[in-house]
Amino acid sequence: MTFSQRVNNAHILKLLQNSAGLFEVRLVPCGDALGIKVHDSISNFPHADADAQHRETLAFASEEREVFAAEQTSTLLELLQQNTALTQLTKELSQRIETLTAELHGQLCKAAK
Repeated sequence: MTFSQRVNNAHILKLLQNSAGLFEVRLVPCGDALGIKVHDSISNFPHADADAQHRETLAFASEEREVFAAEQTSTLLELLQQNTALTQLTKELSQRIETLTAELHGQLCKAAK
């Protein structure tokens, strides 16, 4: 191993050690020198538990939003049906008022003659 390779290996080792424990770094024999063996140790991530908890929280929040949306949809449908019934009642009352107005007008016109 040349001096350049040893310097590069030392530089890589320092970088990996500064990666907040995201990798497992081992020095291994490599001929008459030492080499670097790097293992991705995802189970050793310091925030793995926090990430898993965050995913669970997001899933729970998503389920809550789905339930809330279903409830809101049901309420909206009920209100729409009530609005349709009230619109029909308003139409019937308007027709009744029109009929009564026409009858009253006819009687007043007769009385004026």
